[in-house]
Amino acid sequence: IKVVVSQNSVIENIQDKIADFLNLKFEKKTKEGRAEELWLRLEKEEKVLIILDDMWNEVHLKEIGIPLNENGKGCKIILTTRLMKVCESMECQVIIPVDVLGSDEAWALFRMKANLNERASRDILEEAEKVAEECKGLPVAIVTLAAALKKTKSREGWEVARKKLESSRLVEIGNIGEEERNAYLCIKMSYENLKKESTKRCFLWCGLYPEDHSIEVEDLVRYAWCLELFGKADSVGEVRIQVLEAIDYLKDSCLLLEDGDCGRYGP
Repeated sequence: IKVVVSQNSVIENIQDKIADFLNLKFEKKTKEGRAEELWLRLEKEEKVLIILDDMWNEVHLKEIGIPLNENGKGCKIILTTRLMKVCESMECQVIIPVDVLGSDEAWALFRMKANLNERASRDILEEAEKVAEECKGLPVAIVTLAAALKKTKSREGWEVARKKLESSRLVEIGNIGEEERNAYLCIKMSYENLKKESTKRCFLWCGLYPEDHSIEVEDLVRYAWCLELFGKADSVGEVRIQVLEAIDYLKDSCLLLEDGDCGRYGP
């Protein structure tokens, strides 16, 4: 069972997601009542693994309804977080730090995502490797930037990209760490590399949704129609075509991910 928690976690939402995996229909309406139902249901499972993904704050498992005593011996928890304090406050038994990729792994991933095969010239590969080094081993930065530059066919194009990254500064953002800085710069360049302004507007609109939110295509279509994000259109159908085209561009640039549910996406 995997649940994306995110920054603004709501206990009821976490309960709903776990219940969906278990095909459990809550009879009680209160948070406490739902926790009791969930607790009893999980205790019946011989083996169940619950993954709480992207946690930013401590969450009391008892409030959710996750058993962690001897009666719930079949229930195991894995949590992922960017913050060590979350691991400490949750009293994790084993903490496994996930480091950035090594130089060889990072370069291999970058080459794969940028479609740099053995036919690429040495000059292009040399410049591309320098660009990859600017990602500092961060997978999200590598994948996003490589996807944005995969149509770059000249050494000069790769050199321009490298110089942009090297000269970029985040003076307007305070208290930002080196990893966040590099990821931000790579995503920023990927955004700037989008050819159509309409695609950029679609990406910015997706960015207004909460973190890890599943965005329905028809919601985007309605907003785009009402706000004329793609200019004036004669029909909703025409707007829908433009929205779907923008989504394809964003997916191809690794700036938008397809959710498990059909017709849903997330930035």
